[in-house]
Amino acid sequence: MLAPFVLAAFVGLPWWPTLPTFELKAVFAAKVDTFGSKLVYLEDGSLEKNGSFLLVVSMAGNKGKIYWLLPGKSYSELIATLDFFPTAVLKHPTKNAILIGDYNGSIHYFDIEKKKVSSALKVHDTQIADLIYRNKNNQLITLGYDGKVVLLDLLKFQTEKTFQLTAQAFKVRGEKEYHLRTAVLAKEADLLYIGDENCTITVLDLKSGKLLRRYEEHTASVNKLILNKDGSKLFSFSQTGRIVSIDVKTSETKTIVNGFESGICDAFLLKESLYLTKESHLRIFNLDSKKQSYLAPPLGSNEFTNCIYGEDSKKSQFFALTTQDGMVYIYRIKD
Repeated sequence: MLAPFVLAAFVGLPWWPTLPTFELKAVFAAKVDTFGSKLVYLEDGSLEKNGSFLLVVSMAGNKGKIYWLLPGKSYSELIATLDFFPTAVLKHPTKNAILIGDYNGSIHYFDIEKKKVSSALKVHDTQIADLIYRNKNNQLITLGYDGKVVLLDLLKFQTEKTFQLTAQAFKVRGEKEYHLRTAVLAKEADLLYIGDENCTITVLDLKSGKLLRRYEEHTASVNKLILNKDGSKLFSFSQTGRIVSIDVKTSETKTIVNGFESGICDAFLLKESLYLTKESHLRIFNLDSKKQSYLAPPLGSNEFTNCIYGEDSKKSQFFALTTQDGMVYIYRIKD
């Protein structure tokens, strides 16, 4: 259950521009760098003790920087400077490492204990947009701005299969490139839902390589896809702020919100509420009541960019946010 000050924001209050705010003090704040960050949750500590459980890959200029965040000690530490520009990050599912995709299409294996990149592999012709783990085959799935979906064997750290996606709509719109943006793996692990900059969501069968369906419910780039807990419903979020739900079993679509005043950068689902980072704040949208509230960035900080949700070793729920000016904040969700 969310804290009373969060729940109160959903009851009988009007929509934007008189959208209600709620006050929530960050339990941790640190300056990491400029131009936003990618967050990785390491799941090895609590908010009060043991040090680091969040790792930030910060994009600064044409290079990346990796920081430990130690909320229990109110401390952050720069542990590595990279010689490439990171664009996607994923915690390795079995190793003490993170996988980093870069602007030039390579995947890097960063050893956390050794604090350095131990291997790299070129898999795309251009920027890597997203990384997804496929437990069924111990594979890493990568999406690129070259329109490719690549499957990698994580154990051997080598490419197994490549799918080249194309979009017929581009022929009409005069586009030359097919930029894939985000993806989520269905519960059965063979179907990959892919959002792209051409406003569409494509369903790719990873076993056969066939494109099973394409949804055209958006009018702008699809920035984020998430599944609900049981995998029965997919939520998609676009650059115009439109939110669309898709019934995975029946393929029925429903527009939940036709559009906000600005685009949605990132999102996660907690119980019956969507947490959305937008151009100036974190918005909470309750799917049942349709009521909304928002959390503004702390005074003196810039707009929120990325967000993650997690539970620490004591099952304490939290969400963490990064800002455009290089701050990272951690907020506790009380029972």
